[in-house]
Amino acid sequence: MKKYKYIVFDVDGTLVDSEMKVLSTLRQAIIDMRGVEHPISELGFAMGMAPKPILHRLGYNIDVDEIIHCWEQHLLHYDKEVVFFEGMLDTLEQLSTKYTIGIGTSRIYDEYYKDFANLPIFSKLGLAVCGNMVSNRKPAPDILLYYMDKTGCTNQDLLFVGDTEFDRDCAKAANVDFAFAAWGGKDLTEQDCQIYLQKPTDLLKLLEA
Repeated sequence: MKKYKYIVFDVDGTLVDSEMKVLSTLRQAIIDMRGVEHPISELGFAMGMAPKPILHRLGYNIDVDEIIHCWEQHLLHYDKEVVFFEGMLDTLEQLSTKYTIGIGTSRIYDEYYKDFANLPIFSKLGLAVCGNMVSNRKPAPDILLYYMDKTGCTNQDLLFVGDTEFDRDCAKAANVDFAFAAWGGKDLTEQDCQIYLQKPTDLLKLLEA
């Protein structure tokens, strides 16, 4: 197995199970700003996508920034506890003893900080590159390029773990190896990915191989 030095994680659907948070707040923002009630089942495609493409796909093409701002405010005020996937916290603890951990997420930084800053694991998560810190969100490579620039690591040193095709394409565009988090993702198969992980602890086994 290739010897990585940095392991960067997506957040939603990879570290934490946040599907209901993301989709319910998106739904409420559209209700608030456009008066349209979309069923949650109609919004599942939005996981991992940047906000503007989500709204365009739903047919909103005018003044979408006001919907995005409303959505961000709902996300910031969502007060339910963060739920990590089973085995993830232990995996992060073990990884932090041998690797530099990082975060690459489409969340805005304020939302990421609100959810994670008071958790014991926060100090071990390292540099977080968030969607509002770069010009282009996933699937563009900006988040990973920014991370490499700030840490000084190379694309050969880095493994990116995510749960969507947007994460995979971000890694591909940055020429970084990608591991698919199948515990949170549904869109990709083993044939679609360099590395396919069934559960968080599989990452430990992979890196020890």
